[in-house]
Amino acid sequence: PIRMSKSKSRTGVGVHYRGELAATIKLGSPRIPATTIDLASLFRRHALVHIAFLGGKDSLVVADLCSPWREKVVLLWGNTGMMWPHMEQFIRGQRDKFRLIEASPQMDLVSYWQQHGLPSDLTPVDNALGTKGFVKMQPHTVCCFNNRILPILNAGLLDGMTALLRGQRVSDEAFSNHQGFCMGLCPQVETAGPIWEWSKAEVWDYIMARSLVTPEQYRDADIKCQTFGSLECAGCPARNTQGNRARAARSRSSATFSGRRRKYSPS
Repeated sequence: PIRMSKSKSRTGVGVHYRGELAATIKLGSPRIPATTIDLASLFRRHALVHIAFLGGKDSLVVADLCSPWREKVVLLWGNTGMMWPHMEQFIRGQRDKFRLIEASPQMDLVSYWQQHGLPSDLTPVDNALGTKGFVKMQPHTVCCFNNRILPILNAGLLDGMTALLRGQRVSDEAFSNHQGFCMGLCPQVETAGPIWEWSKAEVWDYIMARSLVTPEQYRDADIKCQTFGSLECAGCPARNTQGNRARAARSRSSATFSGRRRKYSPS
């Protein structure tokens, strides 16, 4: 869990980590934002409610919001094989609270990349076609859908899924929101994002107010940068953004992750 110090002021309690203000909780009742959907009504309409769960702070908050109906909650984890060992342990540890279904793609990522091409943010035509002399590539959104989203959807549908929740937030600027997560493949499934309109600060306010245990990477000194993608995305060849490079550099230099890195480089 995150261990932070607190300082009081007239307006609230400042939660600090290594000298930086990480979150502010209003004095009196904890400052917990309203969800964008009526969860009680959702659980009345459905026998089961599935949650796309990757173990990050956002999906962790969504699962906790649903804890009053835990007997109806099913966590769906799309395990690509690139998840770091401590995250695998953390996610599987959620079985103590919820039913967890672990879904995997049909082939390991290295084999998938060798057959279909490396995921890329920009995919030239010759690379997409696999023209001789060009490295075969594919849009990263296609790879992500086939290896992360599709296994979750298939596992959920096999489990009788009629409602699916995500921790996606509008500020994430992802290529699809919670409404487009199913990509039209399961129109009968009601999808929603309970914290769609929450800010990062509000997510941390909730975590601190509820004393939720978070994965160890959130102890990172640069905690405010832990908002982009999933930790397993750090190994994706496509996501070569400044944020991912910074996260990878911090992970390589941190004793917390010493000896836990894996290499995924198709031959």
